[in-house]
Amino acid sequence: MGYVRRNFLVPLPAFRDYGELNAYLLDCCEQDAKRRRRFGRTVRELWQEERARLRPLPQQLPAACTTVMARVNRRQQVRLNWNWYSTPPEYVGRLVTVHAYVFRVAIAFQDKVIASHARSYGREEEVLEPHHYLPVLLRKPGAFARATPMLKWPLPPAYETYHRRLRERGEGGAGTREYIRILMLLKDHVLQEVTAAVEQAASSGLYGYEVVRTFLGEEPGRKLCEVARVWPNQVEHFDLLVRR
Repeated sequence: MGYVRRNFLVPLPAFRDYGELNAYLLDCCEQDAKRRRRFGRTVRELWQEERARLRPLPQQLPAACTTVMARVNRRQQVRLNWNWYSTPPEYVGRLVTVHAYVFRVAIAFQDKVIASHARSYGREEEVLEPHHYLPVLLRKPGAFARATPMLKWPLPPAYETYHRRLRERGEGGAGTREYIRILMLLKDHVLQEVTAAVEQAASSGLYGYEVVRTFLGEEPGRKLCEVARVWPNQVEHFDLLVRR
């Protein structure tokens, strides 16, 4: 380590991420092995000779992680070191296995991975997956506006605008329920696709989960007139449906 630090990391270089750092160190080591000589031969030549005498690696390497048991609390979270990580709602109260890798945290129940997060090295941070909370919020839409995972979810502005229009048209929590169902589409579709469908629906003046699904192409051949709701006092929507 001392040799690498003195020869490759002085002065200290800057990197965007660990992947870039590792690529830099690998290149440094390979170049050094070609130049540096020991016992009249390069380090690379000595390594090639030694490698032929080493045993092969086992087919299944041990997991490079620490493992602890934890119980999921009522907020759907488990604690690892000083931070909290979310799980799906059906595991509240269950004892789960937490695998802490260098950059990732995997949470398993009975050998099945139920959640995976980027590892945090801060303190008292909550690492939350919004999709873990959507099923609960679908039953309790009144809690949506103050739910921490939703407040931290960096979605494009089109979503909030669409949600606002849904609330204006929905009765009680019906508009928010429709919006939550739309967000659930992001679990199986990339953000760009769902965003485009939301924007298309909004530009057409049509609002609802089934409308967004239709624009998303989940049901090929389905016509908008079969799913679009014409809202009271907005007769211009009739023309939109006729044109489509």
